[in-house]
Amino acid sequence: VGHPAVDTLKIVENGVIMGTPDRRVFWDAQTPQVFRTGIYRRAHASALSDGFVGTDDSSLIERLGGKVLVVEGKRNNIKLTVPEDYMMLAAAVRALYLKQPEE
Repeated sequence: VGHPAVDTLKIVENGVIMGTPDRRVFWDAQTPQVFRTGIYRRAHASALSDGFVGTDDSSLIERLGGKVLVVEGKRNNIKLTVPEDYMMLAAAVRALYLKQPEE
C-alpha cells in the first residue's frame, strides 16, 4: 500500500544538491504490507543470515528478486515511523473523538 509522493526530493552529496529527480516515479510506502507466507519467510531468513537490514518488508522481498505490486492507499493512513508521527496520530484521535455532537 502506498501513495504517490508529493514532496520534492533532492539528491544531495556532501551537503550540496546534485539534482532533483522526477517525483512521478516515487511513492510513499504504507502499511500494511501483505505477502505470501513462503516468500516472506525466505526473505526474512535470507536477510537475517546475510546481516541485511531493510527499511520495510517489501525491501526484503525486492532483494530476493520478488515482484512487489503496489495498491494506492489513502494519505491519512498514518505510518508510525518517527516520534513526530505519534503526535500526528494523537491529533487525529483527538479530532475524531472530541468532536462536538451535531445539534
